[in-house]
Amino acid sequence: LSPAEYAVYLAAFDVRVAVTPALHGAIAKIGYPATDAPGLVVNPLKDGDVALEADGWRIVGTSRWNTNRRGYGAAVRLRFVIELPQQAVGEKLSDGALYVRFGTLPKGGELELRIANSLISTEQAIVNLGETSGKSYDTLRDEAASEWNARLGKIRIGSDDHVAKETFYTCFYRTMLFPLAVWETTAVGEVVHWSPATGKTEKGYYYAGTGFWDTFRALFPLLNFLAPEMNARMMEGLENCWKECGWLPEWSSPGLTNCMIGNNSASVVADAWLSGVRGNFDIENLWNAVEHGANAAHPELKAVGRCGVAHYNELGY
Repeated sequence: LSPAEYAVYLAAFDVRVAVTPALHGAIAKIGYPATDAPGLVVNPLKDGDVALEADGWRIVGTSRWNTNRRGYGAAVRLRFVIELPQQAVGEKLSDGALYVRFGTLPKGGELELRIANSLISTEQAIVNLGETSGKSYDTLRDEAASEWNARLGKIRIGSDDHVAKETFYTCFYRTMLFPLAVWETTAVGEVVHWSPATGKTEKGYYYAGTGFWDTFRALFPLLNFLAPEMNARMMEGLENCWKECGWLPEWSSPGLTNCMIGNNSASVVADAWLSGVRGNFDIENLWNAVEHGANAAHPELKAVGRCGVAHYNELGY
């Protein structure tokens, strides 16, 4: 329906589903037909696990599924929690999924589920539930819409051509989907992240989900202009990656990934600094990272650092 809400009608089941986002979760609204035992299936996918807590009020699980086969570093574990509006009963299915059943609902009845995730721990996912605590679906949707309007409202076009406007703002919306914020805030307000390099919880910001080959030319220069505060945190995240991994990523998913060519991360760092982006990062340390990536080859990943750098230097390129 909009950047602040996704809704779908599942005709085969006569079920309506709508989702509105928080930073590390969402509220989902499910509308059922008249039924004695409405339910849903939660599937953590390959090698995951999921369970209904003993009191029947919350689902907890871990998804270990990572479609990126070229990742490097610690294994990704996404923990998730789903807070239920009704006490439920659960049944484990043969494929490892969980079938959850609720009590009777009137025709057209709805259930709201609060969802949160974390790369750190189940306990942190429960903390992240606080992003939706005390808010109705409509309240969270309105907050998300306000945030999107503030972002997309930074550029206004004067054309009366509806198709041109639709195309422009659709593309503009997509530029605001990356990079992904994988940092989290603890119960005491400290910004931390799960490090794919150390496999531990580290301090500070961290971003992922972007290959700089695709984004250094236009996306990050645009963000330097429209969202410099985000790019300042991105620079902090790159410095944290350098401290923890010993390299800058060329594709972060969320750690170093053996994908892409060239030192495009250097362009992202240089453009941010020359565009006036300043923040809680050490530019000298980031410059050391850029120099290192230009003059060293990663021992295992051809897409990190500069593969063949010895030949480049020997031949004078």
